[in-house]
Amino acid sequence: MKKVRSHSEYQVVELYPARRECEGCQSSLKEAYRKVRWVVTLAGLLRVNSHILECQSEGCRERRARHRPEKEGALALPHYTFGLEVVARIGELRYGEHQTVEEIARELKHGGVGISTREVQLLSEVFLALVESSVKGDPQLVERLRAQGGIILAIDGVQPEKGNETLWLLRDVRSERVLVARNLLSSGRVEIEPLIAEVKALGVPVLGVISDKQAAVCLAVEQALPGVPHQLSHFHYLRDVAQPVAEADRKLKKQLKQQVRGIREVERRVAHQPEAEAATVRGYCVAVREVMRDDGKYPLEPAGITLYERLNKIRQSLGGAIRARSSAQLQRLHTILDALTTQAKEYARLVVAWSWIHHLARLLDQGASRAEAEAQLRRYAGSLPRKADQSLSEMATHIEKITTAFAPKLFAFHDQPLLPKTNNELEVFIGQLKKERRRVTGRKDTTAFILREGRAVALLHSLPSEPNWLAAFAAVEIEQFQKSLAELRRADERSQAWQARRDLDVYLSLLEQDWPPD
Repeated sequence: MKKVRSHSEYQVVELYPARRECEGCQSSLKEAYRKVRWVVTLAGLLRVNSHILECQSEGCRERRARHRPEKEGALALPHYTFGLEVVARIGELRYGEHQTVEEIARELKHGGVGISTREVQLLSEVFLALVESSVKGDPQLVERLRAQGGIILAIDGVQPEKGNETLWLLRDVRSERVLVARNLLSSGRVEIEPLIAEVKALGVPVLGVISDKQAAVCLAVEQALPGVPHQLSHFHYLRDVAQPVAEADRKLKKQLKQQVRGIREVERRVAHQPEAEAATVRGYCVAVREVMRDDGKYPLEPAGITLYERLNKIRQSLGGAIRARSSAQLQRLHTILDALTTQAKEYARLVVAWSWIHHLARLLDQGASRAEAEAQLRRYAGSLPRKADQSLSEMATHIEKITTAFAPKLFAFHDQPLLPKTNNELEVFIGQLKKERRRVTGRKDTTAFILREGRAVALLHSLPSEPNWLAAFAAVEIEQFQKSLAELRRADERSQAWQARRDLDVYLSLLEQDWPPD
């Protein structure tokens, strides 16, 4: 049973319209009726008496026109008991200090505001909807974009699970503001073009675009922003061009780790032996375990090659130690590491392939002009050998194919120096959103967060500073807020999705029942 809120202690607030005289006849406005509502604030409970006035003069053109207090919406949203300052405080604690709903409820209760965790969760969604509504059409944002001379647009999409929605973010690189954030069920050109149109509607020129090479994005930019320089991310190019090499490198690392598993047994044998020989053996075992922990950073830091080289250094050091003084346990370690020789051919092949990738990376920063840089990159990719080794030949063919596809848009920064060479800043921004959510919830999976709150939180975290929330929220159009909140919650759709996952047979049966017969 719902607990009745106590109204035993409260303050009375009387609200009147700022104008107390009729514009038509200059006579004093009279009270038409009084509206009473209760509002919970951080300072306590308020009884708000809103006096609605009207002109009652006979023959006045403004007769019976109602005048409401202007400050009525500055305290609370229509039909909400908790005031805007409570909503703003919940948003600050939730998305600024990353507190859980339980922590927020406890803090507010300590301050004298009785609230449940359920209400905190609902009001945190209200906060996001208010933020999204207040950010749209922000005149200060438009002024700032114009003052900096234009927009450098970064575009990227986040699809937390295949077959589900994709969160698309369009962000200005220079101001670091998210201009458009939208969830799309389909990520085709037709769906992305309206997002770019929203940016164009700001009335600020778009000077350039940075993205990865997604076909829909490239087509949408060409259609919506003809003639605007479009830079493809160098990181994504190198990642795609190095894909078969990286796969072979990961396979090499896996095989190397399998071949040195016997190290554990040697380590257990000498674990409790006090002799100097045992200490030396343990030291070499520690070295082997540590070098196997490095995962590398593709596309330019291969983990397999690095592991091979480091294990080989340990093997050579073991050989030197054994020559200085024989040891059965050290010899055992050396024998285990001798298995590296079976991968020597693959290692040599990958060294050649990675040298190609590194040379391509250097060519991305060379060339006096766009045409010269593109020609150099194409020429090198086309000159890679294809006869000596079948595996290398396949890698070389892949490199030339990817380079041909990327090359026309890899050097747009020559035409527009403000363009970054990679889209990593936007990806780091997205990663930070996920990291903060994991820290609050303790959950590794951020799928639900990205699909539900990600759009509004991205807009919130891209703000240059924390605005005056009370003033910003009071100026929000109620219809726009209600629309944003409905899109955020999408209760009916999410309820259907939950029912379909829980019991598909019952869900389908209900659909059939709801379908009217002819």
